[in-house]
Amino acid sequence: METFLDQARKGKTSLIRYIIGIFIIYFFIYIVGAAVQFIVAMAFGSSVNLGTLNISSITPLAYFVVTMCPAICGIIGVFISVRYVHQRPFSTLITPFKNINVKPILYGFGFFFLLLVLSDVLLYGLNPSNIQFNGSNISQFLYFLPFILVLIPLQTTSEELTYRGYLMQGTGLLTRNFLVLALINGILFLLPHIVNPEISAGGILAMVYYVVVGFSLAFITLKSGTLELAIGMHAANNIYESAIIHPQASILQTPSLFTQAAIDPAYELISIAVIMIIFYLVTFQVKPEWKRC
Repeated sequence: METFLDQARKGKTSLIRYIIGIFIIYFFIYIVGAAVQFIVAMAFGSSVNLGTLNISSITPLAYFVVTMCPAICGIIGVFISVRYVHQRPFSTLITPFKNINVKPILYGFGFFFLLLVLSDVLLYGLNPSNIQFNGSNISQFLYFLPFILVLIPLQTTSEELTYRGYLMQGTGLLTRNFLVLALINGILFLLPHIVNPEISAGGILAMVYYVVVGFSLAFITLKSGTLELAIGMHAANNIYESAIIHPQASILQTPSLFTQAAIDPAYELISIAVIMIIFYLVTFQVKPEWKRC
């Protein structure tokens, strides 16, 4: 039976095509994405200075939507690269099967979301003063919520298609060692996030956090043989951070139900590692058919 990594061989796999494909993806993320940001900002009534490439007088909602634009544009870049540069079906980035299975996506979202809740319940027990309820922001939270629920899954799916899909299948042409592939993927996943405020707040431990997240999502994808679980998990993580408990030092500036005043990098790193291990062990015990290798 064909595996997730085998899907790359369905298309044209020369090095020059991967160079072109990667260029197209990041062109859509950073160049087309930036252009769309300015268009969206102007649509929201923000002041845009094209000479200095600066956006000012931007509302919180406009800022959130603008922040989502580059990653969402990346989906178009991935599609063009896979469909026209490598000349293979776009769905092969997600699954080796004929149809995409929604059940693993929903399971990944629900179970990972639950684990995040339990982790923050423990954090609250250890330091109640660090998590504050934003009772005065409920109306703004409800106003933001539809945008969060629509845009965040697009943003996270874009990253999954790029990193656990396109780049991991591409590196899978060089090696089939799952640990090596997952580690490479974790490092690649860190790179675009290295300018995030979470890195400035958490330092080296925050960098390791992103590597652990990327490694874990890659390893689970390789073991399950599809991208479906990772798509659900990543969406759960970012929706949870945007809508439920929002760290002050975060690139996602949204009116969440709770605010985490300070990030404890050590706790965040340990907790995400434990969450990923629990998710892996429980998932493939409950659904052993999802562990296809």
